[in-house]
Order: sequence, then structure tokens, then C-alpha cells
Amino acid sequence: MAGIERYFADQLIGIAEVQQIINALQPEFAMLSENIYKVLNNMFILDLDEDGCERYEKMLGIKPRGDDTIEDRQFRILALYKGDTPYTIISLRRKLEELCGAENVEIVLDEADYYIEIWIGLQSKNQFDTAYSVIKKMLPCNMQLNYSLKYNQHSTLAGHTHGQLSAFTHSQLRSDVINIGG
Repeated sequence: MAGIERYFADQLIGIAEVQQIINALQPEFAMLSENIYKVLNNMFILDLDEDGCERYEKMLGIKPRGDDTIEDRQFRILALYKGDTPYTIISLRRKLEELCGAENVEIVLDEADYYIEIWIGLQSKNQFDTAYSVIKKMLPCNMQLNYSLKYNQHSTLAGHTHGQLSAFTHSQLRSDVINIGG
């Protein structure tokens, strides 16, 4: 039984009364250790659990959706904390890649017309609305934005047979991440 007995002198461990005290205190000590670990983890946004997310959401005025995962909630909290206004396309790209993953962000900038197109991959579909609010907050006012999900395209699905694809609806083929085992 590892735990609280390590805080007692070795000479006391063999005494029956001390052993009874150790046995009585062990559950409390285990619960205390678990709560300390939980508090330490909830100090970091990417390690938040349910209680930590609730605490941050209350502080930031965020209303979680019913179907949000812990990762979705952490993303929303992180997005608000990392809301500094970038002044370059490089920092905007870096910010979006941090939030959605490098493989889930595509940006095309037309500097002459003050126009920017941003596509977010389907893997980050749950973060789409949050990423949009972050982009609107970060983007200069004189930039016109076209923001959308990067849906599956013919080239994405071309390697699969009609039989494999027939298991999915048209909507699923267009809007969902498709994983077909080989």
C-alpha cells in the first residue's frame, strides 16, 4: 500500500495502532492526492476536465452546446485566450493552424483587392463557428472575407469504388469526414 505511510517514520510503521491510523487515513489521502492532481491539470487549458471547462466558461461568459466534447470546449476557451490581433498573414495563418491544425487550414490572400478566402477542413467542423468569431475579431476591417468549410471534392473520393461510396448519403459524402477501410 503506497501512499500516506511514506510520511511516517519507519520505526512507527510496525506498530498496530499506527497501522490502523494509516489504514483510516489512506482513502482521504488518496482523494486529496487526486484533487491536487486535478487542480494542477485544470491550470492548463489543454488539460481541462469537465469542472475546469465549466470554471473557465463561467469566467469568459461562454455557453457550451449540448453536443460539445471536452476538446470542443477547450478549443473555444483557448480561442478566446489567444485572441490577440495579428497584423500579418503569417500570424493569422499560425493562429488558425494552432486552433484547427495545419492540415485543416487553407488561406488565399488577394492583397490588391483586400480580399481573403479561408477554408477550414471538415476535421475541424465542430470548431467552425468559434474559428469564425476569432477570425472576425483578428481581421482588419478593410478586408473582405470569404470563410467556409472545405468540403470533400471529387479528387478526395476518386480513389474509392461506387460500391464503397454507396454506403454513404450524398450529404455525408460532401460534408462528413469519410473513412473507408482498405
